[in-house]
Amino acid sequence: MHAWMREQLIGLSVKSWDELMRAITLGANMVEIKFEKFAENGTSFYVYRRNGRFYPDRKNLGRLTSIAEENNISIQSHLPIERCVDVNQETGINVGFLSHHEPALRRFVMLEEIYRERGIFSVNTVHPPTISFDGRQILGIDEALENARIFFEKLDVIRLREKHQTLIGVENQTSPKFMAACLGDHSDHFKKMLRNTRTIGTTIDSGHRLLAEHFTVTELLGFSLPPVNFHFHGNAGEFRLQDFDDDQHMLPTQENVKGYDNYIRYFCRHRTPIVLELSHLEQYSNKELIDFIANLKRETE
Repeated sequence: MHAWMREQLIGLSVKSWDELMRAITLGANMVEIKFEKFAENGTSFYVYRRNGRFYPDRKNLGRLTSIAEENNISIQSHLPIERCVDVNQETGINVGFLSHHEPALRRFVMLEEIYRERGIFSVNTVHPPTISFDGRQILGIDEALENARIFFEKLDVIRLREKHQTLIGVENQTSPKFMAACLGDHSDHFKKMLRNTRTIGTTIDSGHRLLAEHFTVTELLGFSLPPVNFHFHGNAGEFRLQDFDDDQHMLPTQENVKGYDNYIRYFCRHRTPIVLELSHLEQYSNKELIDFIANLKRETE
């Protein structure tokens, strides 16, 4: 089927069962599960042990699968964001370190196995390696890029050999902050990390793009690295060095998304999934979100 003939997936990023069910009532045909946020709200879809292995939670996965099947919605995932450097906890896994590669590889293999068994987590977004916390550098940029390249090439070999069906998107980031800085704020980071892969794509985040001086979507697309996902949201475009309050994750509009019309044209042609990644879903009324999703569907027809 030609890309423009596929159904456009438009969904919401969700942090709990309540937000998931609300997204369905709003007319979304896809949701992106924030793994660490669900865990903070009492639901884990898998457990990570100190032995570096992941163990799926069949009960919670079963509940999620049933909801997806009953409501005919697609389920994506967003992997946990790094909070530290500690291979013994999932939020400490950083592929900028060679010693962290094995558990990180196992996580993607587990997600593929879940997809084959249950049909969920078809698209999985991951951040590039973190290189500093609280103003303290933990990795040099060149070292992090090289080790990330090695990791994604290892993962690519596994995916090609085992004929993986899931999609993986590495997400662009804001310019470095004092609290934390990741790779992915320069377009060429993606070329260096992913240049030798065949199965790893990108997740393009419109909000992060507005807060990154050295990143452009046009340049990234020029590297022939396929976007598998879009995080579509806006902000005021006023970069703050000290925190992440500038990354406001608002409903996208002509005023708060650079090149809004270009995104719409891309969606119309390529039908790449659109995740409305809103920080505070509770601040929007049902009517406001229903109208927005319906209008976005019309714009992308």
